[in-house]
Amino acid sequence: MEGISPPGQLNLRAEDLSGEWRRWIRSFEDYLLAIDLTANSRAAEKRKLALFRHCGGEDVREIYSQMEFNLEVSGEITEIEEGVAGRKLEDVIKRFHEYCNPRTSIVLNRFQFHNSSQSGDTIDVYLMKLQRLAEGCEFGNQRDSMIRDKLLFGIDDSNEREKLMKEVDEKLSLDFVIKSLRVAEKSTRPKTITLPDPKPDEVNAVQNVDNRKSRIPSEVAYDKHSKKRCEQCGKSHYKSQRCPAYGTKCAKCNQFNHWARVCRNLSRVNEVQPEKGDTDFYLGETHHINSIDSQSWYTNLRVSTNKHKGQRIKFKLDTGASLSVCGPHHVSGELIPTNKKLYGPGQTLLTCLGTIKCQITSKNERINEDLYVIQDQTTPLLSRSACEKLNLISVDSSQCQIENVCVDEKLFQGLGKVNTEHVITLEGDAKPFAIHVPRPIPFPRRKLADEALVKMIEDGVIVKVDEPTPWVAPMVVVPKPGQNKVRICTDYTELNKHILKEFHPMATVDSSLAQLGQGQIFSKIDANSGFWQIPLSKESSKLTTFLTHSGRYRYLRLPQGLCSAPEIIVAEMNNILKDVGGVVTHMDDILVFGEIKEQHDTRLQTVLEKLKASGITLNKDKCKFGVPSVNFLGYVIDQ
Repeated sequence: MEGISPPGQLNLRAEDLSGEWRRWIRSFEDYLLAIDLTANSRAAEKRKLALFRHCGGEDVREIYSQMEFNLEVSGEITEIEEGVAGRKLEDVIKRFHEYCNPRTSIVLNRFQFHNSSQSGDTIDVYLMKLQRLAEGCEFGNQRDSMIRDKLLFGIDDSNEREKLMKEVDEKLSLDFVIKSLRVAEKSTRPKTITLPDPKPDEVNAVQNVDNRKSRIPSEVAYDKHSKKRCEQCGKSHYKSQRCPAYGTKCAKCNQFNHWARVCRNLSRVNEVQPEKGDTDFYLGETHHINSIDSQSWYTNLRVSTNKHKGQRIKFKLDTGASLSVCGPHHVSGELIPTNKKLYGPGQTLLTCLGTIKCQITSKNERINEDLYVIQDQTTPLLSRSACEKLNLISVDSSQCQIENVCVDEKLFQGLGKVNTEHVITLEGDAKPFAIHVPRPIPFPRRKLADEALVKMIEDGVIVKVDEPTPWVAPMVVVPKPGQNKVRICTDYTELNKHILKEFHPMATVDSSLAQLGQGQIFSKIDANSGFWQIPLSKESSKLTTFLTHSGRYRYLRLPQGLCSAPEIIVAEMNNILKDVGGVVTHMDDILVFGEIKEQHDTRLQTVLEKLKASGITLNKDKCKFGVPSVNFLGYVIDQ
């Protein structure tokens, strides 16, 4: 049908690939309906598939060409022709849906759902967020009731929550809650005062103002019957009209219901986008200033450039900043262009004007440093590395230095390895299962997956496989929340069906906490990737072979995906610490407690010695020693 434009190409490199696919396939299905291509004949199906590949673009055609549509008949495998059952449009859409929606943990999806809150959003925006999060939770016929409950529990208005929770269950449907919250939201909006427009011919005074701050009036409302400039979108429209910015996200601060052009949120440097070849930078690295006085976060330093010698600049010591930055008016010097991208909170891109090479001098030290000049930066920031070089901060290593307890630093080095190998035992009638095509990985995650595999090889966790193996499982790539990294997992569903479990007793959280008794002092010990510190026998290692886009690998250490893995690590930890009192173990987490300091220190020393003798290493960042309060198994344990 002429005049109907097809949807644009599918962007398989989009950051939100699942959302991109969901929007694109809806547009494509509407397009087929609009051109009246709804028949199910073989010719119609072939035409649908051709349109699917054409509209999808080159990446879609490439992925489609790699898909296998085979049928086994009398022991022979034949390729299914296009347009027949097994290779119709609905079959291809199902394959692409699996590709664009990598399998994730239901538990993780439900955690994100239950952990969400309104946090200043409107009711409609919060509802839309909950509906999106509920998609991967598999709530079934309980979906509406779960969204209703979370909508009530997560809203900011506690008074309205208490009011609605007094209603009877029969009346408290999802629609009723949504309507009630919308009415309450409108009734609680602050009233504003309408001021008349000044007459253009009446000028009483002229005053210089800062245009950046006065572009948009923030306190004065406008009459609904006249067009005024909107604070949320920056355009002029009637007050009664719906603002086009409503429900959209600001590209500057990632908040909802306004656009970046009118965003009033101030930006400051907290994160840095590394250039190719640089190491990753993270927000909030933990170091301690040598004073608890807030003024000690600031210091006056002498800065020299090629244009000005000995400038006195007041810096803020920012141990979370990976680069030193300043505003354009702070330092005088030659500005050198740079391609480095700097980001503020929430991945807000900052305007970097360039760098100034300078020499910074403190009381006893002098260093060469590049100052990155950021537009609108109000306070000069000194990076963590510069603070350390100038001896302005020191690392607090007290968690590894405890009175009366000797902590060997070797306990925190590398990935440990216990002395005994684990053997996986299968049922006698187990039939090997092997896949021949790797599970698809979205293009944006392939490089991250390769980096994770290389790291696992370097740590001795996996090894490349070239010989034939009867068992081959698929690899699953799961993104790490808040990080530009992925976790390599393996789907051992078929292998787990035939593993003979050892059935070691596993304590519940309640029974573990009940052992604490009258504990007053605590130490939390976390094994460094505890599962990977248990080696596998060679035959057992072959059973763990998995297939990736770059070939086959097998685990040399115990993978978490095995159904018997939790019991194995519990048995190992119990065997290592079986004769030590005042110790609670849960998987690879260990809690040492004592009623008095001397008792606690004795027990902790014994535990550390036994762990060292067994070959276990610890995660230094997650260990806490000799503290009165600690977070353990999701609970705060204190006196």
